[in-house]
Amino acid sequence: MLKKIVHLFFIITGGTAGYLYVPDIFRLLGITEPGWLTSPYLGTVLGAIILFLLSYWVADYIVNFLKWIEDGLIKVPVGDLFFWQYRFDYWFGDRLSHQYHLTGY
Repeated sequence: MLKKIVHLFFIITGGTAGYLYVPDIFRLLGITEPGWLTSPYLGTVLGAIILFLLSYWVADYIVNFLKWIEDGLIKVPVGDLFFWQYRFDYWFGDRLSHQYHLTGY
């Protein structure tokens, strides 16, 4: 199931990047005829297909990384998981605000 979510994330990301950048890349390369080549909808499809194919190569590594993170978080005590932000703010926020004279701390 996690692998399918990773594939879906890559498809959506590829479609978004294709919509934003593929028409400009075609225009930069001097491809303006026919007009449908510079359409953002074609860019969406091309970007989604490219990153979908790329996701088959990368998805296993991402799933294994997420499982590694999950296994590491299981070993951490629950109190540390809930209160890590307060310690982070104390150790870094307070010291940084005094060092750089930031307000709000």
